[in-house]
Amino acid sequence: MAADNTHETAFKMLTVNKKARIIDLPCGNGAMAQRLIDSGFTNIVCGDINTDDILIKDKVKCVEVNLNHTTPFAAGEFDAVICIECIEHLENPFNLMRELSRITAKGGEVIVSTPNILSTSSRSKFLSGGYFPHFAELACRWDEVVQSGYQAHVMPVSLTMLLYLAHINGLKLVDVQTNKFSRRPRLKDRLIAKIVKSVSRRFYDKQIYALLTSDTVLYGDILIYKFTK
Repeated sequence: MAADNTHETAFKMLTVNKKARIIDLPCGNGAMAQRLIDSGFTNIVCGDINTDDILIKDKVKCVEVNLNHTTPFAAGEFDAVICIECIEHLENPFNLMRELSRITAKGGEVIVSTPNILSTSSRSKFLSGGYFPHFAELACRWDEVVQSGYQAHVMPVSLTMLLYLAHINGLKLVDVQTNKFSRRPRLKDRLIAKIVKSVSRRFYDKQIYALLTSDTVLYGDILIYKFTK
């Protein structure tokens, strides 16, 4: 159910050894966990609010987890935490990042993905329509949010916000990738990119500026972040 190439990209960013303690949180049907198993990883936990949908219960430990609240895991329990297409569904991204950091061991890895709301196409859509791509439910389709059990995309999280949440929870960004780039940028995309590069230079340090003006952020669809603790 993840966006195209998101799992593949996240998997390539993972560098822990095959015996590392890994949790896929939330795991959905278990596709990422199955990918890990197929690649030789042996110590995997699946966590999700609906464990009935997990298709690999006979292969991994499965735990019911509500990520709007405190997770039922010990501090430093995992060497790697994979959190794909989650934060945009939750009421409290502050709580999520606090929990992801808490359950990650020192030196461990945290991989988080979320729709890129700072791309040129996202900025253009917000300017013209008042909402970001992937977040149309917030514009006027509120019944869809209710009917989905409030599991729709309800929390746009920008790169700068996620970096702040990581910083206050002791996580360091080491990589940012995208699942795919937009089609060849049109004139409006190139114009928006030029404006972003010009204006952003006034507010951000060199590292953040380089991220915000990279092709990954300007033209990427989903952003996949890798943090270390």
